Amino acid sequence: MSDPAMEDALYEITSMRLFAGLSLDSSIPDHTTIMNFRHLLEKHKLSRQLFKEVNKWLSSAGIYLKEGTIVDATIIEAASSIKNKAKARDPEIHQTQKGKQWFFGLKAYIGVEARTGLTHSLSTTAANVHDITETDKLLHGEECFISADSGYRGAQKREELKDIKADWLIAEMPSKVRLLKKNPRINKQPIRTEYIKASIRAKVEHPFRITKRQFGFRKIVYRLSNIDTLRLTHSPDELILQQFRQLVEVEYQNRRTVYFYCQTLSLTYGRLHAVCQRNLNKTPLQLINNRILMEATFRLKESSSSIQAIANSLGYQDASQFSHFFKKEVGISPSQFKRIHSGKKGNAPEGAKQDFSDWP
Repeated sequence: MSDPAMEDALYEITSMRLFAGLSLDSSIPDHTTIMNFRHLLEKHKLSRQLFKEVNKWLSSAGIYLKEGTIVDATIIEAASSIKNKAKARDPEIHQTQKGKQWFFGLKAYIGVEARTGLTHSLSTTAANVHDITETDKLLHGEECFISADSGYRGAQKREELKDIKADWLIAEMPSKVRLLKKNPRINKQPIRTEYIKASIRAKVEHPFRITKRQFGFRKIVYRLSNIDTLRLTHSPDELILQQFRQLVEVEYQNRRTVYFYCQTLSLTYGRLHAVCQRNLNKTPLQLINNRILMEATFRLKESSSSIQAIANSLGYQDASQFSHFFKKEVGISPSQFKRIHSGKKGNAPEGAKQDFSDWP
């Protein structure tokens, strides 16, 4: 979390203040103080030590069961521009190909406890380093089994891992799985085995989702002095907008009020309104209505359901209320829109005030 975002969180989230031992009765550290404290931790390499101490506490409390470990890696992109003081890219950050797309940045590797989904180990390298090379740094040594995707095939044969007694649940290559699925009756058991492996491995994606989607840590600012230290950055506004967008995506069909979103995100209405206006030039209510309108136009064009059924699916008990909202935004009634666009599936609705590029 960036320093300004941390300062905002300490003001707005009670649990954060309790964890930090702070109170609104006294002054909250500003973002400069928080930054200086973080730099002090980095200087003395205390971040990893704190991480290890937390893991020890979790283990002693019986929260880590140490039954199995799931390992995986994710790419965290960095700026590839050379418009900087050195007029060059960072020499220790590299590019890599994933599928048909190229990425420039670093890789973050984690080891996750298979039962609880808690992260117990972390490692970072340049993006062009193969996933398998960091496997030994992600294990605690007491695993009964190790689960990983097909990128870790052959890990058990490596010199540093050959003494590991745990069972290896490594996924087959996607191409081989596709071949198996061509004859599902003959290959029923191997296909089922791959599904079981995937269901176990799914827990490792949750920490990455929290880190990238919820906290917004998708890019890095890299320091040449220490490749083992990632400073993941985003602005406070980005964090609030991403959390608001994700919540709208889940709740918009329930027609929640702006107050509901503010309360859930622990924000004042003024703060959320200011962030939305400053970054998107729209109010929170306009953004919620835009998301409802996007879904409404899609269903009117693609679905054969009645206007009443579509209205109900979008949280309107009364079709007339939905029609009033739709006509106000688009300029025509839902029934007129449905008649005009029948047979024109896939085209953008005419007259709709749409700007959904910022939404998931």
